[in-house]
Amino acid sequence: MNRKTPTTTIGLLLLIALVIGACQQATGQATLTIEELQQQAEAGDAEAQYLLGLAYYDGEGVLKNWNQATHWWRKAAEQGHAKAQIALGLAYARGTGVEQDFTEAYAWAIIAQATGGETEEQTEDMRELTNGIQNELTPAQIERGQQRAKELYEQIQAYIAQRDQAN
Repeated sequence: MNRKTPTTTIGLLLLIALVIGACQQATGQATLTIEELQQQAEAGDAEAQYLLGLAYYDGEGVLKNWNQATHWWRKAAEQGHAKAQIALGLAYARGTGVEQDFTEAYAWAIIAQATGGETEEQTEDMRELTNGIQNELTPAQIERGQQRAKELYEQIQAYIAQRDQAN
């Protein structure tokens, strides 16, 4: 079993907090009502799904509900939304709204890093988070996380190709 030292776990949690803050600051969420976000999210809009997840995570305009946050982040992440991918990875790393699973967190961090951030700083944060999570894993967990990331990447690419073909 992988033993985490207090220093590495604290360092990882601090990095998670920094990335969450960077993702939240980059949203410009205040322009839509919760009802509008809900409608757009239900219609399949990945950005609205991500923002609705943030609203549930923070309890902004809705009751705080981490399960709903991860539900909406997953929907957006599966459409290739990088900020949702990192938010979902962070949820798995923290055990927020989902069972804590560093291997699944690592897989989503790899996907988010491959998708890339909107800015160079976000992309670097994603790289640091991926490396931070990897440092918490055993070699077997790293291998499982990489395999899971490959599966997720293929599913996301198939979804994107199908969506683009329909447009």
